[in-house]
Amino acid sequence: MEAAMTRDAMKLLNSFSSKERLDFDEFKKLWKEYHFYYIHDVNNEYLVKRDTYLESILCTSTSIVSNPSFSLYKRVGAIFMLYSLFVSQPGTVRIRLSISDWEVFQQFQMYLRSAGHADPDFALCKLKSLSAFLICAERQKLCLGQHSETADKQLVALRENSRMDFEKNILSDISKLQESLRYYTSLKLNLSYHLPPHLLSTTSPFEAVATLEKIRELQEVEEDEEREEEMEGRSNMETQRQQILRRAYKAPPKKVLKNREVQAASSSSAQ
Repeated sequence: MEAAMTRDAMKLLNSFSSKERLDFDEFKKLWKEYHFYYIHDVNNEYLVKRDTYLESILCTSTSIVSNPSFSLYKRVGAIFMLYSLFVSQPGTVRIRLSISDWEVFQQFQMYLRSAGHADPDFALCKLKSLSAFLICAERQKLCLGQHSETADKQLVALRENSRMDFEKNILSDISKLQESLRYYTSLKLNLSYHLPPHLLSTTSPFEAVATLEKIRELQEVEEDEEREEEMEGRSNMETQRQQILRRAYKAPPKKVLKNREVQAASSSSAQ
């Protein structure tokens, strides 16, 4: 995409150069004629590439200004291109210049000023006042071209993964909310057996949990008491059973034993 943008920018500069004029009004007419005022209104699909293609055009224009072999009209058109792109951009992409480029810019501006070309001289002064120039080791970023396309693809993939992670987190939160709702509904159902109906609508989840815990504690106490009573009842039954057994196997009274001895003696004498 940046290659197509750069070709359009070169067409505009060639048209301006063919006019052989150095005033900004002529450049502005061509800017409108080529619809360059739409250059920053890119589709969301190419939003991540806006800075990339803008840097590409700025770099091309800088190389034209820095090269004295180009005609005066084309170099001035490149200055107008730098100015128009920088002041109209929605972001803050700066114009990268090497030290040698900066020296050439300074010398060219001095020539324009001495020759009385006010419009390009004003454009350069305005760019300096806006801190548009970034003096660095290389005019062009190393990530431009094929490397930048790879970086853009990675950035798009990263954003897509972030979107998917966001949707996954939202679904997880919704699932947790639904689970909490089901739990709260079950609490309300459990409380409906113990609370009057008019209190159910005014009971908060925290009150419901506290009330249900108290009810469960009371139920546990009742169950413990029932178990104790049951154990006590079993103990009483066991005591009664043992008493009955003791009475059943109790030795006969002395009178009964005496009668049995008399009967036994009578039997032996008769023999």
